[in-house]
Amino acid sequence: MSSSVKIKNYNTAGSFCRRLLELNPKAEHKEQALKVLKVCEANRSNEVELQYDERNPFVVCTKSFVPIYRGKPITRCGFCSAPFDPQFKGQVCAVCQVGEIGLKGSGLINSRHQRNKQSSND
Repeated sequence: MSSSVKIKNYNTAGSFCRRLLELNPKAEHKEQALKVLKVCEANRSNEVELQYDERNPFVVCTKSFVPIYRGKPITRCGFCSAPFDPQFKGQVCAVCQVGEIGLKGSGLINSRHQRNKQSSND
């Protein structure tokens, strides 16, 4: 919210403020959000173009930190299941540094219960 105001992305900051206020935050956060929202409603513009669509659910690629929106292809690490853009397939996972992106695997299993659950899902 504050970062968006600093780069003069008032529409985006206003959206963040409204979402925060819907969550019924603490008084100090609510007060700050209302101040920022007042500034945003007076300016209604975005200086910097962001790859962000607030109405479309997404996961963040853990290598490029770019959103991967619902319906787009996604590749996961075979060990930790971290999400990646398909362009990184075949590389070592940036999160766990163990698995290869795009390979199928059982993932990290640390109990007999998880192993049985994994078997029933296949």
